[in-house]
Amino acid sequence: MRRLVPSTLAPVLVAPEVTPPISVVNAASMTAGPIAPGEVVTVFGTGIGPVTGVAGSYLPGGVLANMAGGAEIRFDGVPAPVFYAQSSQVNVQAPYTLSGRAVTHVEAFYLGQSVATADVPVTSSAPALFGPAVNQDGSLNSQSNPAPRSSVVTIYGTGEGLTTGANVSGMPAGAPFAQPQLRTSLTIAGVAPQILYLGSAPGLIGMLQINALVPGGFVQSGAAAVQLTVGGVVSPALTIWVQ
Repeated sequence: MRRLVPSTLAPVLVAPEVTPPISVVNAASMTAGPIAPGEVVTVFGTGIGPVTGVAGSYLPGGVLANMAGGAEIRFDGVPAPVFYAQSSQVNVQAPYTLSGRAVTHVEAFYLGQSVATADVPVTSSAPALFGPAVNQDGSLNSQSNPAPRSSVVTIYGTGEGLTTGANVSGMPAGAPFAQPQLRTSLTIAGVAPQILYLGSAPGLIGMLQINALVPGGFVQSGAAAVQLTVGGVVSPALTIWVQ
């Protein structure tokens, strides 16, 4: 009887180890694309943080820590301040050290182990606006709670790039409040409103605050598109409601 015996000399094929990819999006618009220094971004992946979400913490000097729940995101080896970490999502501030780069290598670590990577384009500005806007009385703007014309609305954004301040990653904004280095403007329903304040959002990290007067007589009641332009780059539209 013929016996078939596997040859001990036969080559063993081993699949190469592949690091899973991650995606990096603007935390305000949830869109992918080039990221700017100081931008608040969301990193999506698998197994990049703890199963139960963990909020970031502050170091004794008041700077947001670069790790939360064992999750860490590095940009070209530089750890980013972490706002929130969970197994499929980590929210961080892209370090200001990205300035001048064309591409950044993003690497996710969990419990000290590299778990995912991505190469992401870098730009000087990538503006986007968070919703909803805030009405003059402090309430959230909505279809059922519109902003009166000629009243003040407060709008928050990110992705303005370098500021006139110290540009310290993870540091909450304090007085004197910085402004974007690049030329910045806002429109409401295509109209340039009067800007009462445009600068770093007090006490927040990587956030731009704009206080603007809703144009009176120029904007119809109902939905109005708001767009922020920084350095010639126009943000996706944010809808506010006007009466």
